Amino acid sequence: DGYLAATGQSIEELRGQLREAAEQSVRLDLGLRAVADAESLEVDDADLQADAERTAERMDLDPGEVRGRLDRSGGWSALRAERRKAMALDWLMENATAIDPDGAAVDPALLAPPDLIDVPQDVAETVSSEEDADDHSPPDDETP
Repeated sequence: DGYLAATGQSIEELRGQLREAAEQSVRLDLGLRAVADAESLEVDDADLQADAERTAERMDLDPGEVRGRLDRSGGWSALRAERRKAMALDWLMENATAIDPDGAAVDPALLAPPDLIDVPQDVAETVSSEEDADDHSPPDDETP
């Protein structure tokens, strides 16, 4: 009730927004899977192992521990599916032409994510020290 009051929405409006977001997410997922199927995009085991290694490095974990967690949780198939959809998106970015509502081609550079902004060192240090003070990370024994 507090959220609804704060946003000025009714429960029906909130449900409609959530439904719309869910439908868009499902359409995107199905679309990327269809592109991956149509283009015969497959993820090999070496790519999955490399993804597990990167995850281990990013999380400062032992690579064997990450692989073990993926084995125990059945996470390899989910990782393969996500990697395959990423490949489909890459394929689309390289091979498809986006058009605007008038049918004109859109410059691909306009669709690329912006470069990260260089943050001055003193600002980065301040943010880092504030994050350390407010560490809300999960305990080390939780599964990613």
